[in-house]
Formats: sequence, C-alpha cells, structure tokens
Amino acid sequence: MRGRGRHRHCGHGDGPFRKGGFRRTAPRQAVLEVVREADDYLAADEVYRRVYERLEGIGIATVYRTLQLLTELGVLSRIVSDDGKALYRVADEEAALHRVVLVCRRCSARRAVPASDGALGEHLRSLYRTIENDHEFTVEQSLHQLSGLCSDCSRISHGGSPRL
Repeated sequence: MRGRGRHRHCGHGDGPFRKGGFRRTAPRQAVLEVVREADDYLAADEVYRRVYERLEGIGIATVYRTLQLLTELGVLSRIVSDDGKALYRVADEEAALHRVVLVCRRCSARRAVPASDGALGEHLRSLYRTIENDHEFTVEQSLHQLSGLCSDCSRISHGGSPRL
C-alpha cells in the first residue's frame, strides 16, 4: 500500500495523510474521525459499521486499507485481541513508539499504560539496553501486550463482588 497515492495531494490542508504523502479522501477522513471519536479500541468491522453510517456504499476493503495506512503512519495504535482480531485506537503521540497494553482475558477490557513513566519506563529502558548490548540490536519501537485479569474480574475469581 505504501506507494499508492504517494505525492498526490488534494489540497485539503495538513493532516496525517498529507504529511505521509497521501491524498486525504472522504473515506479516509471518515475512518480517522470514527476512530478519533471512540473511547476505546475498535475492531475493523466496528469501524466499518460506523463509517458506513456516514458514507453509505463505502467498501470494507477501503476501511481495512485505511486502518493499515493510518497504523503505518503512526496515527493509530494496533493491538491483537485474544480471538485474533486487530483493534485500533488513536496513538498517543508521545507514547506511540513504546506501548504497554493490559488486556483482561475474561472481560476483554484494555488499558494502555504509559511505557515511559516511572519504574515501568526504567525497566523497559533497561531491557532495551540489554538487548542492544547482548544482541547488537537497537530497539526503536515496541508494543507489549500483557494478558491477565483486571481488578474486577480478579475479585470475581477470588469470590469477591465486582466494583460498580
């Protein structure tokens, strides 16, 4: 997909598409707006459903290609759910290069954790230094997806009641 649309602009101002050398089209803009408006990660089929409400006739392939493009441009973060579905949300610009996502295996709740802050950030920097020293490999980007139980589901597992 990288080469298609490259260096062709339609003059609709700056934005992630133009900065990446791609045209900003109505379908691409609609996909971006749907993901920006979401509070949490969205599956591609949900993005398609919401975009279709705005632009009847849009093809699902267009939505998938746009999600892929926006991920390549660093605008969206992509994680994979336990059932193998790709999920998308707008990337935090500062944390876009190094991310930690906690995924509850029971309720599928997802929580992004800043990978640059505090003890976690120091542990990750130490890990990257070890990789660089031991394997002569420089880590430029990372995504750590940890699966387990959120506090509510953990309480249910141990006989407690969930928080409301």
